[in-house]
Amino acid sequence: MTQDSEPCRVGVVILPARKMNLAAIQFLILAMNKEQTLFQFEFYNFGTDTDPLLELLDSRKTVGRKLTKRLMLDFVTRSQTRIRKRSDELGLSEGPPDRFVIVSQCRFDDNFYTARSGGVSVIALGNWKRFMAPPSFVEFVQALLVREAIAALCPSLRGSVHLGTKGCLLDFTEHLSDARQKVLRGYVCHHCSSRMQEDEQPALADAVTHLLDRQWLGQPTDPRTPAGVMVSLRYDLFTAKGRQETPKEAFLTALRQEGAKQITTGIGALILAVLFFFLGLKTGGR
Repeated sequence: MTQDSEPCRVGVVILPARKMNLAAIQFLILAMNKEQTLFQFEFYNFGTDTDPLLELLDSRKTVGRKLTKRLMLDFVTRSQTRIRKRSDELGLSEGPPDRFVIVSQCRFDDNFYTARSGGVSVIALGNWKRFMAPPSFVEFVQALLVREAIAALCPSLRGSVHLGTKGCLLDFTEHLSDARQKVLRGYVCHHCSSRMQEDEQPALADAVTHLLDRQWLGQPTDPRTPAGVMVSLRYDLFTAKGRQETPKEAFLTALRQEGAKQITTGIGALILAVLFFFLGLKTGGR
């Protein structure tokens, strides 16, 4: 796929949605679609009782990674069939994506946290703990989904790449707790960037770096920015750590938002005072 091609579509399924701020996660993931044109995330809500793989992964318990990979083999075909059927019923024109990523809160029995097979990836976040923040749980999901988009676009980067931890998003990290460095840094090293060039994706490294430095999110005190929208969705990326905001984190967010309002009000009052002062001088001099 070249840069001028249509974006690589990645269907995302999150399991289970309970005890998770799903609206905030979906917003952050979908906001990345506007920041680049190489890949496109789209969410699907499948009933877990309709597919053996989803039924297995709809858990925060330990599941067998080998069993998971066996059930992954035909998942894309099964999902595409469901999507086409439902689209035809509703008179929709766009077909299903070619690749899927399932974000689960289960844990694999070998403590690895990803599996790829047959056009589908599984990210198992059952071993994520609050002490791993920063980055927050939502940022973990964001970064690992970008990693799966790279796997979809670059055949040479679908598997493990380098053993050394560089802070590169393509770092091989055996345990989820070690992955925090690549989520925090989120850059693409020279080796992986060269592989992207060889796979005819010259713009991918810059797109990944842009997404994961998160400067495009803006300030959480500005409701017009993505970070500000996240606050409205009750997940402040500057204070929240887990799957959803705690009461303490919500209080800290409200405190900072109120502080920003007070500063803005104070500056506005000072400007008005200065204007009245000069206008008073001008009037008095007539």
